Amino acid sequence: MNLLIDTGNTRIKWALADGPSLVTRGVVEHADVVTLPKVWGNLPPINRILVACVAGPQIREAVEDAIDRVDGEVDWVVAREFECGVRNGYSDPTRLGADRWAALIGAYALGLVPGVIVSAGTALTVDMMGADGRFAGGIIVPGFRALDAGLRARTALAADTGAFSAFPTCTEDAITTGAIDALCGAVERVARRVAATGSTPRVILTGGDADRIASHLTVPFSRVDDLVLRGLATIASHK
Repeated sequence: MNLLIDTGNTRIKWALADGPSLVTRGVVEHADVVTLPKVWGNLPPINRILVACVAGPQIREAVEDAIDRVDGEVDWVVAREFECGVRNGYSDPTRLGADRWAALIGAYALGLVPGVIVSAGTALTVDMMGADGRFAGGIIVPGFRALDAGLRARTALAADTGAFSAFPTCTEDAITTGAIDALCGAVERVARRVAATGSTPRVILTGGDADRIASHLTVPFSRVDDLVLRGLATIASHK
């Protein structure tokens, strides 16, 4: 059994995997990171521990402390030039985030290529991968909460979050609708850009805020939860 850990900017998602299959899953908010030793206190015997971490140093240290109490070989995943069939097209492959790298590997392992891999969380990432497993690049924009709260915090606009509306008639709804439209627009522009090359990519949606934009996208898409963890499971099975 392998322990897989996706340490994001807001939450820590984890799973136990038997080969490529996720058999147990859990989520811990950053505010509750000190509970991880208890959460993982009764795990079955662990062979390997794979971690994709993009959180700051304090959260990383807390995760490291919890991992130290679990037996198993630890691998802090970093992006590579080539791994598990995926080739990294970044100008400096090591600068790609570990979570994006794992998600790409997960998408490739699941046969979801050519694809536009959309991860909606604290940030929205939209990554492009060809049928041959080559990561062709991607974009990063602030996620919903960063867009929504950031605008309110820097202006005298309404402080409360509104609702999506095709025709907003109050400031709260206008801000919320604008944030959702901006996120959907980023996804749809990248999808059109890829389609203009003659490819017909699948749009794959994952991440904790996927529900916020799913019903508003105007391009066909498939929802695949826990894509980072699925990628970590794939990496573990190739070790």
